[in-house]
Amino acid sequence: MELHCRLFRRRLIDTLQPGGHQFLKLGDLLLVTIQISIQAFPLHSRFFRRNSSVISHINLFNPRNPAPSVKETERLVKLAKGKMAVMALAPEVPGAYEVIRYLHEHKIRVACCHTKAKAQDIYDAHQKAGLDIATHLGNGMQGIHHRDVGALGALLLLDDIRYEVITDLNHICPDMLRIMFRLQPYDKFCLISDSNFIAGLPAGVYMRYGREMYANEKGLILNSDGRICGSGKWVLHNIGQLVKYVGVPEEEAVKMASINPAAYLGIDHITGSIRPGKKADLAVVDASFTCRRT
Repeated sequence: MELHCRLFRRRLIDTLQPGGHQFLKLGDLLLVTIQISIQAFPLHSRFFRRNSSVISHINLFNPRNPAPSVKETERLVKLAKGKMAVMALAPEVPGAYEVIRYLHEHKIRVACCHTKAKAQDIYDAHQKAGLDIATHLGNGMQGIHHRDVGALGALLLLDDIRYEVITDLNHICPDMLRIMFRLQPYDKFCLISDSNFIAGLPAGVYMRYGREMYANEKGLILNSDGRICGSGKWVLHNIGQLVKYVGVPEEEAVKMASINPAAYLGIDHITGSIRPGKKADLAVVDASFTCRRT
C-alpha cells in the first residue's frame, strides 16, 4: 500500500496537466477528488407535501408542515449568512412560486422534493417560477405511469435542470437508472447518499425519530412500516454500484460525485477535479471502491 501511494505521488507530479483529470489510475487503485471542507449547503425546507410517497407515515415529519412563506424563507437565508446554496420544497404547494422567485433573486437554487405533483404541476412550476434540480430523483415523488408520467417523468423531460440520485440500488433499481441515463446525459446527475447516523453500523435495529429502524447488510434502512428511511451506504459505495451493476463508465460515475455537483454549485473553479490550483481534496480508492487513504 505504501509503495502504491509513493507511485501515486510520483505519477501525479509526472502526469498532471493544466486541463486536469477526474481521477488517476494505478493498477487497482484510483486517486479521486473528494470534497472535505464545506463550501455551501442545501436546505430541506419544511414546505413539503405530507402525503408524498415517502413521508405519509406518522412521526417522521410534523403533520402540520407550514405553508411556503417568503418571510420564513428570508429568515432562513439570513441565518445561513451566505452559505445556503439550495433550498428544497414541493413546488405545487400554494405559495411556493413566490418563495422560488425570492430564492432566485438571492442566487439560491431551488430543488423539487417530497412532492405530490403530477406531470403538469411540474411543467407549470418550471415555466412560471423555475426549478434547478430534483432532490433524490424517483424518491418522494410520483413515479412514471402510462396515463400520467408523474413528477419523475416530467422532471426527466426537462432539459435545463439537474438531478440528484441515490444509487445504492435500494432506492432505485438498476433498470430505472438506465432509463434515467438514456433520457439525460451523465453530466446532469449528482450522486447523493441519503445516509444517516446508522450508516456504517452493523445490521440491526436502531431508534430514530422515536421509532425502530431496521438496517441490513446491503445498506437498506426501513422503518416499522416497511418504508425506506435513509441509506446505510455512502456515495463512494454508490459509485461502485453504478460501475458494477448499472454499466456506467468509471469516469462518468466519478464525475457524478465530483465535478458535476461542483459545477452545479458553482465551485468547480476550486474543487471537483485534480488540477493545478484546485484544492488537493484527494482520496486513494481500491477496486472495491473502499477509501484507503486521504
